[in-house]
Amino acid sequence: MPEIISNNIILKKMFRNTSVLLGGRTVAGLMAILSLSIAARALGPEMLGVFALIQAYIVIIDRLLNFQCWQAVIKFGSDFLKQNKTEDFKSLVKFCTILDAATALLGAVIAAAGVYFYGNWKGWQQQTIYAELV
Repeated sequence: MPEIISNNIILKKMFRNTSVLLGGRTVAGLMAILSLSIAARALGPEMLGVFALIQAYIVIIDRLLNFQCWQAVIKFGSDFLKQNKTEDFKSLVKFCTILDAATALLGAVIAAAGVYFYGNWKGWQQQTIYAELV
């Protein structure tokens, strides 16, 4: 009998957590549609296309250089905290923070250099390369 009760509790928790996750993703999707419609109305068709290309470029750079440090903090950090190794946990968080900041800086440098070299190779105007607004 206790196994049935514990299974029901686990099932209820799983259903509640799944509902929260699904609801959050639904709200995020609706907000994305709303922000896209506001951007489309404000920018117009041509500039919206440029905006979409810039976003796609950012996503590519992000996917190439993004480390998922939070996974290390969860996996190893929870072990450190269980064993009361708070100094090891602090060192892990510090390392992951530095790694995140370094990859963000590296991503920004690579993205800017990529646009600069590609734009000069293709003969883009300097205004386009530096994204200056007139």
